[in-house]
Amino acid sequence: MSKLAKAIADVMARNHATITWPTRTMTAIAASKIKEGHSAPPQDPSDLNDDAARLLKDLQARRTLSVRDLGRAPWCLWATTPALADFEHHLHELLRQIASSKSRRPLRNLAIAYMSRPKRAENGGYVGMTLAKESDRMGRPWSNLHQTFSIFDPNEGPPRVAKRAIEDDLTIEETLTNEGMRSGDVRTTFGSQCLRAALEILEADASGRHLERLRKVAKLALDDEGNLKSKSRADGVARALIRPFSGTIPDDATLPEFQDLLLRLFKDPRLSSSSWQRMPEEADAFRRWLTSQNLKQFLEVTRIVAKDMFKYRDKFWRAVYDANLIDESWVVFAEDGRREAISAFGTALSFATFEKGGRKTRDQAVLLLRMGDRMVVEWSHDGKVYIFDDHEDERCPKLYRRTYFDGDLRLDYGFGEETRTKKSVFARNHSAPDHYTWQDAVAERIEYLTGVKIPRSAYRI
Repeated sequence: MSKLAKAIADVMARNHATITWPTRTMTAIAASKIKEGHSAPPQDPSDLNDDAARLLKDLQARRTLSVRDLGRAPWCLWATTPALADFEHHLHELLRQIASSKSRRPLRNLAIAYMSRPKRAENGGYVGMTLAKESDRMGRPWSNLHQTFSIFDPNEGPPRVAKRAIEDDLTIEETLTNEGMRSGDVRTTFGSQCLRAALEILEADASGRHLERLRKVAKLALDDEGNLKSKSRADGVARALIRPFSGTIPDDATLPEFQDLLLRLFKDPRLSSSSWQRMPEEADAFRRWLTSQNLKQFLEVTRIVAKDMFKYRDKFWRAVYDANLIDESWVVFAEDGRREAISAFGTALSFATFEKGGRKTRDQAVLLLRMGDRMVVEWSHDGKVYIFDDHEDERCPKLYRRTYFDGDLRLDYGFGEETRTKKSVFARNHSAPDHYTWQDAVAERIEYLTGVKIPRSAYRI
């Protein structure tokens, strides 16, 4: 070997680094640094039907399940066929093995499955008790969630979360995610139960701060577009909005806010009852609210288009309303009234319009009032007031039609003007209002039919 070759060999020997391959891949090293979590539930639970059948056989054979199988078992409790929770004896064994597993993943998966369980989850109480007992070992967020809210106690958890959300002026999602729960785990059966509890708290609110309650209901129950987050909680929303008024009608500063929200969420119960079928008491109460608004709508709009001539009718019909005689009301507007009604009340409050033709003028309107079995048809301007003894009379106009022909709201074929007529329809011109001539006659007729006296002092200007 030449001297040059020998020198090169000596340098290589002194500086050559020995390459050693790692015993663990970088992916494995990184994975080891991640906190032990949980696996996601399957999008289609039926994909686990075979696993559920196999796990059930293993439990029946008293086999010890692998960590992998223990991690998959929670997704087979209620959503698969067979559902492991249906087999109480084997469920107890499964819960024992999950609780004693060295891995936390089965417990954490069990917590997620429990949050998402059906409303009537078979043997859900046993699962909740296991989770409550083992909550400290599960780590965050489950350990602190249970410590703070007792989330694994179906009786204590939802009310505690609901109370905190209302006190902190937060949504259910914000309350739970602030404690570390994933947003996807909030939108579960548990989250819905928390919302129900919050609505029940607001339903029992007797503070009288109605607009504040409306804002909190909207924050809790509506999404960013103003729609219900959960249609299954629609009845709870309606109760929370309506029941604290205890049968009374909100004042003029409060009613429009509640009315607009209720109409937008559930529509007018007089025109479309499908949204109100599960809440008949609230539907009846809201109809009374709308009755008061329709009366106000008719009086306000007609005051604008008829000016001073209507002040006597305004005073009289408000007196009838204050005597609690009006059960339902509906309004029919011609062109001018329709325009003024939309301008003053918006499009949320429903009313009817006249069909084309007939003898009406563009500024006329009609108020329909049901008082028990009787129906009042009150025309504006130079029209008459009619009182039908029986609102089922075939000649009597029906409430809540969208359009009316004006001739169907008039009876111009010789009904007597006298008060105590034997005929089934009373008709009266609005004569001498400043002398209270027509008002006294109508008040007397109402007393004759209902037994309720409206004194002149109630409608005197």
